[in-house]
Parts: sequence; structure tokens; C-alpha cells
Amino acid sequence: DLPAWAKETLRVAFARGLVCGYPDGTFAPDRPVSRAEAACMLDRALAATAGAAGASAAPAWRDAGDVPAWAREAVRRVAAAGLLAGYPDGRLAPQEPLTRAQAAVLAWRLARYR
Repeated sequence: DLPAWAKETLRVAFARGLVCGYPDGTFAPDRPVSRAEAACMLDRALAATAGAAGASAAPAWRDAGDVPAWAREAVRRVAAAGLLAGYPDGRLAPQEPLTRAQAAVLAWRLARYR
């Protein structure tokens, strides 16, 4: 069940391939989005709007091993593009839920990219 206010935006996001849900066919709109999941969506948006980021390496976060395999390339690309940053203590925290403030910063960075 999607909230009425979000249905059209999510329909467009699905149509453009920015969001895709889970392998079991569910979407789970009430489930928090992890920072790794957000990196994947941001990577898709970056490819759709500005082309692929350069080949720079992502920072060596202390918890780089916690990035799920399905998100590693997306995390590398959005970090190389300067859109995704870790915490001052050297962690990326890819499994932590994305906060509203972090989502706003990612959207702002994407809008200003290039």
C-alpha cells in the first residue's frame, strides 16, 4: 500500500528505473531505506541525468566490508562523484537507515552535480 501523495512520484521512479523494490517483488514503502540502498538509487539517478561518474576509487572506509555486494559498484560511483560521504570517524555505515536530513543532502548534491 502506497500513500496517495507518493503514488505518482513512485510510478515515475519505477518507470525510469530509479527504484525497483526487492527480489521477492515487494516494495515495502514503510521500511527504512539503508544508506547502501540509497546509494543504488542515487547511482541510477546519476546515470539517468548526468552520465556515469569517473573511475576514481571510493574512500577506504573502516567498514567498507559491510557494503553489500549488490551495492559496491554503486557506492563506489556515487562516492567518486562526490555525492556520498562517510562519517567523520571513517565509517560509511551502509546498513544504517538513511535519515531525512541525509536524503535531503543527497538530493541537493545530485541537483548540483556537474
